[in-house]
Amino acid sequence: MVNRKVRQRPQICGYARFDPIGGFDPNHPSRMIGRVFECAEPCVWMGCNKLLFRRILNGGECPECFLVAAKSDLVGQLLVGTEDWRSPNTWLLSLSETDSQQEAMLLMSIGDWLRTSLGNFVFEPSAIGGPLPRLVLRAGE
Repeated sequence: MVNRKVRQRPQICGYARFDPIGGFDPNHPSRMIGRVFECAEPCVWMGCNKLLFRRILNGGECPECFLVAAKSDLVGQLLVGTEDWRSPNTWLLSLSETDSQQEAMLLMSIGDWLRTSLGNFVFEPSAIGGPLPRLVLRAGE
């Protein structure tokens, strides 16, 4: 936000679109956290990465991938563009950057990883029994 206005600073343009026909309520986006969706295959459309969330699944389904937000103040600078900065199956949906601050949206599966200025982060189930997996810094890897 700059002067009370949302400003986009895309380095890699991309977006996630939730189809309202599929049960998404734009008035209550927090209700989508922890839910499992049927999605279209990620693609590039008009120069931007795109991920369409078609519909909410009813429960009991095990997700193949997770939409992960990574901010540089939490995980360090993403080393985008360098060799092996992410696991081969991790898909970078979008990246915004301003004044050395980064924010990225990625599609990741359990076991996928990112290399940042702080070290290697692995996407793994919560060690404290929480319902959602998280990025965990692995020292010495």
